[in-house]
Amino acid sequence: GPKIKTHYALRMLAREHRVELLTFARDEREAAAAAQMGAWCDRVTVVPLRRQRPREPYYLARGWGGRMPFLVARDYRREFSRAIGARLASGELDVVHADQVSMAQYLPVARARGLATVFDAHNAVYDLARDLARRQPTPAHRLAMEIEWRLLRRFEGRQCRESTLTLAVSRDDRDRLAEAAGGPFRAEVIPIGVEAEGISPVPHDP
Repeated sequence: GPKIKTHYALRMLAREHRVELLTFARDEREAAAAAQMGAWCDRVTVVPLRRQRPREPYYLARGWGGRMPFLVARDYRREFSRAIGARLASGELDVVHADQVSMAQYLPVARARGLATVFDAHNAVYDLARDLARRQPTPAHRLAMEIEWRLLRRFEGRQCRESTLTLAVSRDDRDRLAEAAGGPFRAEVIPIGVEAEGISPVPHDP
């Protein structure tokens, strides 16, 4: 779902705007796929992202120690931050669009420069984590997920309040994000869409 939404969002935006893509790639296959987006984007910059299970306790401690969700702290890379800073310093950008919650941690540098920012939340992730917390097998797991969903709610709420625009894929997600924001913010609902041209409908047999 998220990959499909992001793919078509880029394609649609590129029809009327000059779009640059700065993205992580976890392996060579993802890097090659990102490079193909050059068909629509003016510039594609790929930063390697190596997720290693042995380092997850480090990301957890660093995140929670700074009141940051693990899901966000896990995807912070200095190289990515530098790449964003370099592009912002050029003065060529008007809007910075962060796709999904872990990318929103890079928006403050754009806000500091007075640029418009879009937090494309997709879902209210804290609500998904809250549901997972109720179904954990042990008290320790439940406690960990309880901490995580509360940090996610705090983080998502702040991004909603501080972004120029927040996007969600459904009204329910928008409403959950409004709960997290706890105050006024501008939001729009854009459901996941695909390019239907050339795709044959599937016949339904009652």
